[in-house]
Amino acid sequence: MIRLPPATRKAATDLTNDKRGRRAASRLGDTVGSRLSGDSHPRVDVHSLAASEDIEVMQAGVLPESGRAEWTGSGLRIVLSKSEGWRRQRFTLAHELGHHFIFGIARDGARTSSEEEETRCDKFAAALLMPEETFRTSLRRHRNLSRLSALREFAEEFDVSLQAAMFRLDDLSVVNTDSILLMCEVDSLGAYRVRAGAYDRSAYARLEKLAAKSLGIE
Repeated sequence: MIRLPPATRKAATDLTNDKRGRRAASRLGDTVGSRLSGDSHPRVDVHSLAASEDIEVMQAGVLPESGRAEWTGSGLRIVLSKSEGWRRQRFTLAHELGHHFIFGIARDGARTSSEEEETRCDKFAAALLMPEETFRTSLRRHRNLSRLSALREFAEEFDVSLQAAMFRLDDLSVVNTDSILLMCEVDSLGAYRVRAGAYDRSAYARLEKLAAKSLGIE
């Protein structure tokens, strides 16, 4: 079982200061993820992490949500929706682990998480899957992230979705992702894809130049 810094965890659970609480949630995710990730193996095995916490992970048919954590007679269980893609399931599992590590899971299931708690668990999940030190090291190897194909390769290195990688880039203030988003659209499952319709070469070049400016790599 992983022990977390008590002061940081206390800050992450304090719902009176959103900015401080979100930073603390990210630090907790980074603390856990940095123990499981490295330059030679950036991918974090969230299933092994769950197992080390004695948490059962299983898939179920279509759920009203991407996943949930619940207590059973044999212990804590996280259920993931089969209808979600593999990388989406990884992020959902990391998010539910955020509930476990930060707030704890109510045994009676009566407690409903607030929107702010959900946001903090997203912050935890992104940091867990993409620890800052490993993330920045990888970033230096993928300098041309203005190209969507390179950004996708970068995300694949951590086995996360393009959406999650851009969320983390923005969270670490590496890049303002607004300009990159001009090249993408969100599909019905919340995943980023190249916008429908062919760009002519000059138009696409202008978009890439704008993204490069945002990344500071002109």
